[in-house]
Amino acid sequence: MQLHGHTYIKRKVEQKLWDLSASFPVVMVTGARQVGKTETFARIIQGGMPQTYEMLPASLTDYFDAYFQTYLSRDIRSLAQVADELSFYKFMQVVAALATEMLEYTDIAKRVGVAVGKIKEWLSVLVSSGLIILLPPYHHNALKRLVKAPKIYFMDTGLLCYLRGMDDAEALMKNVDSGKFFENYVVSEVYKSFAGIGRRPPLSFFRDANNRKEIDLIIERNGNAYPVEIKESSNPDPKACRHFDALLPATPRTGGSVICNSGDIYPLGAGVWALPHWLV
Repeated sequence: MQLHGHTYIKRKVEQKLWDLSASFPVVMVTGARQVGKTETFARIIQGGMPQTYEMLPASLTDYFDAYFQTYLSRDIRSLAQVADELSFYKFMQVVAALATEMLEYTDIAKRVGVAVGKIKEWLSVLVSSGLIILLPPYHHNALKRLVKAPKIYFMDTGLLCYLRGMDDAEALMKNVDSGKFFENYVVSEVYKSFAGIGRRPPLSFFRDANNRKEIDLIIERNGNAYPVEIKESSNPDPKACRHFDALLPATPRTGGSVICNSGDIYPLGAGVWALPHWLV
């Protein structure tokens, strides 16, 4: 689909936001400034900590070096026994490499070289200190054979990029895992949109046990499940929402969205919209 000029986009977005607001279960930002893809990935690298705004890449690395050391010495030692700092740093890097993936304790333990019990203890600390989210799988009695393990997301993508050794937006856009970084960014922003108003984020993901059907994000509201796919693309294909009907045995369809890098809101199917991430 051909994108339009800024003035046209602004007018159309305001009109479509009004239509979508009744069905989309996250508050959308009216009057938001359009954000291009390069700027989006620069934001992913900077993260959401106030201290990192407008920092240059070298300064970001220095900041997260100091942040990690402070976190390790002040918070971690008070919550868990970390005798080997190098092992814990390797653990953090492994968890970062698995962001957006399903949690497998045994796999992480093998990569780090410590016991599974220690991995569980350290992950619990990361969750309780607000560094990561363990997104639960969607569950409904009408749906059988669904996965049971949660997925890993970082609350701050700046820390995620630091642990992955990424400090350049152009390089991040070309990285084989660019889509995973974008997915983590969107999930963390949606999560914070609920947490910021004091609500428990009603979020989960859908995946059947055969890994044939998957939906990145489920937002539950009033007994209904609202499906969301997350695509790095600027013009996602209607096939992006092909698994949304997998929820029908459990809940009536109340629409759906594909959150992406598009410059406009546009329909992808019956009740399903491509939604620019900068509106969420």
